[in-house]
Amino acid sequence: MKPIIVVGTGTAAYLTVAYLHKYLPNHITWYRPGSEPIGVGEATTPGVLDFLKKIDIDERAVIRDLDGTIKLGIRFEDFVRPDQHFYHPFGFGRDDHAVNMELMEEDSILSDFSNVQAVHFDIVKILEVLDKKFVNFERLTIIDKFFEYNKNTKDSIIIDSSGFTRAVVKDLPDFEFIDFTNKIQNNQALVYRGKYTDLCKQKKPFTTMKATNNGYIWHIPLRDKISIGYVHSSKFPVKQEFVEYLTQYFGHTVDADDISTVKMTSGRNNKNIYEHNGNIIAGVGLSNSFIEPMESTGLYFTINIIESLAEVIQGSRTVDQHNNRAKFNYDSTVNFIIKHYVHTERTSDYWKFFHNIPTEWYEWKTNGCWLEENWRLVEDGLLDRQQEYKVTDIKKQINLKLKKVPFASYEVDPEKYTINSVLDRDI
Repeated sequence: MKPIIVVGTGTAAYLTVAYLHKYLPNHITWYRPGSEPIGVGEATTPGVLDFLKKIDIDERAVIRDLDGTIKLGIRFEDFVRPDQHFYHPFGFGRDDHAVNMELMEEDSILSDFSNVQAVHFDIVKILEVLDKKFVNFERLTIIDKFFEYNKNTKDSIIIDSSGFTRAVVKDLPDFEFIDFTNKIQNNQALVYRGKYTDLCKQKKPFTTMKATNNGYIWHIPLRDKISIGYVHSSKFPVKQEFVEYLTQYFGHTVDADDISTVKMTSGRNNKNIYEHNGNIIAGVGLSNSFIEPMESTGLYFTINIIESLAEVIQGSRTVDQHNNRAKFNYDSTVNFIIKHYVHTERTSDYWKFFHNIPTEWYEWKTNGCWLEENWRLVEDGLLDRQQEYKVTDIKKQINLKLKKVPFASYEVDPEKYTINSVLDRDI
């Protein structure tokens, strides 16, 4: 039984250790040099909650311990033109999509969110929760220094979760990182966290993506604060613009020094699992791939790789099957992300980049991680065709209990995972 070596300090390393320790018998040595992860707030996609349950963090724990809030989908503003918006609601059927769109648009709320499919949460807090769990892990050794891969390392499973540094995989012979910046131009995000100043306007059960002339601004509402980031290409400096936006949004002056800068490179490794010197080496998280945060795909790719990698170690999936799946999921998601840009009527230099994108760069491919329904929802939104998704008789069909009260007026009972009115407990 090969020992497992995990390298890195961030979320991908934490999730890898938590999952592999629970589902594999191998001993894990974790090289974790001390450093503070950048907390930007995390918006998830369907599937992430299921993974968290597998490592014993359920919805109630997300709400209670991770500053979690409900995410029904994504609202896109001004992507086609100013004052136009559309939704990407989360669900697995047409009725689910329609219901979530109704809740997002009308500011109504369900009385019970036991079937919610996605959340927002504080990414730093999940590390704190897992640290408490790791104390009781019997087959885990943590070493507070970085791992150096060399010719003396043999017959091990090595997982590089070191982020954009790619500490292990970057030095492998014949290894190639495929850069996608010719398709995805955004390489930087400015990030700020602030306390709510207008709960009813700012705290919503969805992520907001708001297009600007030089990129877009995300809003991720957490329980007591909101994470706001400006995603853009470094060719277009936007910091002063962002400071002015935040100052207007919060109603008070925001200090530019309180804004963090996060560098990004969109691309993927040519292989996710690489066999070298008797070792099985894999990248998990940013060391393997990254796509800009448009559809909150970061955590999805991480957990997808972790689960598939575990199957390779167990022998139920081949290396080639794993690599092909990882490649196809990434490439089809790049197509999906580009789809959000190409129908724009915007004419600034930033948006002109997308005007001549070849059609094959944003075509739907079967068997990818995004269903045809997801593609249709986004395309219909971009082309002003989402009226057909509005709830008509669906409310009556599934007996929805809707409350016409702002989401911010509610709080979640973390034990029962139901919504209680702050304004009127008896509603």
